[in-house]
Amino acid sequence: MQGDGTISRPRPRSDPDAACDIRRPVACIEMNRVTVSIETDSGVRPSEIVADLRSAAETLYYPMTVVGFWDYRLDIHLCPQEERRMPCPHRLPRGHHGHIDYRAAMQRERQANLEVFFPHANIALFLS
Repeated sequence: MQGDGTISRPRPRSDPDAACDIRRPVACIEMNRVTVSIETDSGVRPSEIVADLRSAAETLYYPMTVVGFWDYRLDIHLCPQEERRMPCPHRLPRGHHGHIDYRAAMQRERQANLEVFFPHANIALFLS
């Protein structure tokens, strides 16, 4: 909510290469992205376990909950299509006709509106 009492709404993407599934006639709304960097001067490393990062993200953005993740280091993710026993369209090359961007899938299927990225672990969590 803005200071004048009006509610600001996300603007549609203007980027033609935006993460949007063009096979459905729904306007893509830009997903908010937050980067959580953990820096230390000692030899102590922060956790890279998805469950620990999930707890941190859900604590920071309560009452939102994690609805998906992508671990770029291990190249694993929570795939809605694989949960339905369908082939994963997220790993297909970008130019492939069956490719669906993971961020767009999280927006459409899980109503995610926030991506929390942890660069030390190279993991993105999607919250709704």
